[in-house]
Parts: sequence; structure tokens; C-alpha cells
Amino acid sequence: MRWRRKADGRPFVDFVMHGKRKRISLAMQGDDGYISDSVCEKRFRHFVDVGYPTMVRESRPMPVSEEDSPTLRSVIDYFVETYMPNKNAAIKTRAKYAPILEDFREYCASRNVARVSQLSRRIMDEWTAHISKSRKPKTVTSYITTVRACLNAAVEAEIITETPIRRYLFPTVDEPEINPLTYAQLRDVLAVVRAEAPDLYPVVAWIALTGNRPSDAIRLTENQIDTAARYVERKQTKVRRLARYPISTDANAVAVAEIARDDRTGALVFTDSRGLPWTESRIYTRFTRALRRARFARGVTIKDLRHTFASLMANDPAKPCPLPVLQILMCHTDIRTTMKYCRPMDATQYVDHFAGVVNEPLNKRAPFGHPVAPQKRHARK
Repeated sequence: MRWRRKADGRPFVDFVMHGKRKRISLAMQGDDGYISDSVCEKRFRHFVDVGYPTMVRESRPMPVSEEDSPTLRSVIDYFVETYMPNKNAAIKTRAKYAPILEDFREYCASRNVARVSQLSRRIMDEWTAHISKSRKPKTVTSYITTVRACLNAAVEAEIITETPIRRYLFPTVDEPEINPLTYAQLRDVLAVVRAEAPDLYPVVAWIALTGNRPSDAIRLTENQIDTAARYVERKQTKVRRLARYPISTDANAVAVAEIARDDRTGALVFTDSRGLPWTESRIYTRFTRALRRARFARGVTIKDLRHTFASLMANDPAKPCPLPVLQILMCHTDIRTTMKYCRPMDATQYVDHFAGVVNEPLNKRAPFGHPVAPQKRHARK
């Protein structure tokens, strides 16, 4: 934006707004002839500070009337009761999202905001500051993502034409750094659990040897595992998708021993000493209590066993697991989730191996490429 003069010396501002060129005169009524540059500069600064913001504010499209805009309650009810069940979302996930959206609706109601058209950046900033007082930054990001997903679902269902917070940028928090165990620490953890809680050891060993989620381990049934072929085929509890992945010989031996138990009742593979099914809270409590009783050196949770499995498989210097294969073992729907376990800190061994293969004599080289020398072509007759 800049100011110029016409042929008669009168100044004007030349700028573009909403794709159209506009010209605003800086000459006032009563100004005749040439106007000094200092006066033009003063009027130009006043236009930039006062006039232009007013024009932009008045040129914005009028908000949708309240009769045409749906209420927040109707949008939230559609997301929780219709959209998420159609996406095969787990009941636990729906139970997690519903209180978040209800808390958002109640806060908006306290600010006299009942409809989607009344949402603004100010309301979102105030709600973000409100929940930041009592919740961690990562939880705040999860809350904002839930509200955004709810409004996007309403746009997809044509309940609203556009989400009012689409252009807003909200604070995000990086995921905490994964701190896996070493091979020695993992062996010590399994030894402690085997000594302190023998009935808990099979399910913990299964999680450590397969990388399964605790929710999947405690719901594994006998018909989902093929002990002869050492394969598991089942529907995942978290993502609700079918997964088929191999297991190691040791993990297969753990499952076979549990299936052969005399006191096992029902179809579940892993049960406690009384034959009752495990719950996630009981596993977490018993596991933490066993490590605390043994005075283990560092704090370990049951989820660290899954992270350790993926990290050691991806970063094994002798035989690193390819990421697409690790994605199958971890049952990830997106390979970007698997990539966060890869820690390529030292690539010396890989470049040395590549250089060694390239510089190896032809007679000792691995049988890659042409096994024999290419034959000469015969001239056509």
C-alpha cells in the first residue's frame, strides 16, 4: 500500500482489497492545488491506522443468522451419537470425547454462545486459557483437536457450510521423547516380575515379546492365535481394524503354556491365578508394585515394554527391522507412527557396509546383478 499523486497534484492511496483495486483520495474538501508531502504523509498514516481497518471490518461478510446456524448441542450430539459410531469408534473413545465436548459447550453457554455462528477467536482463546489452568499442555492440545474434529464432521455432513475455527492456529505440544529399555534392563524387568508376581508374568512377557498393547493382550482369545504357524489374527481393540502378524518362538511358548493351564476358564488366553480376566488397571498396579518392591533402578510402566520392543527392533545394529515390517508387528495404521521409534544416530555401520559391498572384488561379490557376462549380439543377416 502506498500513496501517489494524480496529474493535478492531488494525492490518493492505491491498494487492493478482496482482489479489486481501490483508490482513496487523501485530499479533503477545501484543499485546492498542491498539498505538501508532510500533510500527505500524515493523512496517509491516519488512513493506515484508522481508515483501512475500518474498511476491512465493514467489508467482512455478515454472519449467518441464528435461525440458519445450528446449535452447538446439535453438532456435538451428531458427532458423538452418529458420526463416531459410523466410523467404528470404540465405546471407550466415545466416552472420552463426550465430556470434552460437553465441557466446551457449557463454557460457551456461560459466555452466551449457543450457536456455531457465534464462535470466534476470542471465545476459543478464552476457553484455551481456561482449560490450561488445570490441565497439561498435551491435554489442552487433545481438547482443541477434539473440538476441531467435531466441527469438521459437521461440515462433512453438511450441517454447517464452514467451520469457524478452520483458520485458527492453536498451540501444539511435541510428543515426549521415547526412553526405551536396554536388553539388559528388559531381562531384569521380566526377572523381577517373574519373582514378585508369577501369575502376572505371562501377560507381561507376552507384551514384551510381541509389542502388543495391554488392551489387546488381555483380550486375546484362543481362536485368534495359531500356535502351529506362530501367527495372530485378530481385531485390534484401539483402532478396530483386523491385524495379522507373526510372533516369536518364546512368545508362542508363553501362549501355549497359558492355554494348557488347568485352572483357565473361558476363551481368554491370559487370566490371573483365580481364572479371572485381567484388567488394564490391575496390570498397571501389579506391575508397578512388583518393580517398587524389588527397588528397580528406574521408573518403568507397562507401556514402556511396547516402546522398547519397537525401538530395539528398529535400531538393532546387527539386524534392524524394516519399517513396513515393524508397522505390521506394531499394528499401526500410519507408518509415520512407526517412524518415531527409529533413531538413526550413527550411520557409520551402514555406509561402511555399503562401501564394502561396492568395493568387494567381482569374484567375491554377492550374486547381485548379472550372474554371467552379457553375451554379444549377433549381426542381423
